[in-house]
Amino acid sequence: MKPYYSIEELACILHDPIYVIADGLAACGVSPVYEGKPADLSSWANLRPTNMGENGIVIVTGEYPVPDPSYVIVSSEVLPQLWKDCIKGTDSGTGGCSEKTEKSFAQAERDSMLKLVVGMAVAGYKYDPNLKKNSAVADIEADLAKLGLPLTDDTIRKYIKEGIEYLPKKRINT
Repeated sequence: MKPYYSIEELACILHDPIYVIADGLAACGVSPVYEGKPADLSSWANLRPTNMGENGIVIVTGEYPVPDPSYVIVSSEVLPQLWKDCIKGTDSGTGGCSEKTEKSFAQAERDSMLKLVVGMAVAGYKYDPNLKKNSAVADIEADLAKLGLPLTDDTIRKYIKEGIEYLPKKRINT
């Protein structure tokens, strides 16, 4: 494993778009470096294919020049363990992420999604995990319908209940 990888190298090794790598690093609290300074990649965005540039990403920022993904680097020491496992698989000639590691990625993404769902339900809709009935579920269902994203109350309830396991125990049974 090299001591540093560029965002572009990570995208190639991990078979993900550059903006996904940038989002993943931000979610892990990792600060990439560009020209010796922490790089703010929050403005990198994936746009619809009709608006996409040649390399599949568009970087929108108030600073010029825009950081080139091949020059934004990250220390190997701070990479998420799953990424390190994929890189080691590539370095050893096994071709990148194993099926097990890819499943771990999928599980990590699902865990994050469930945390988002329960976090928004509790903090945004005042969902109380200690109550048998919550008006929050109906409120979420109505707001999603207004946005053209209909889900049944059973589906909403299912994912909130799955996400409850991620809440600190002091939030439950208080």
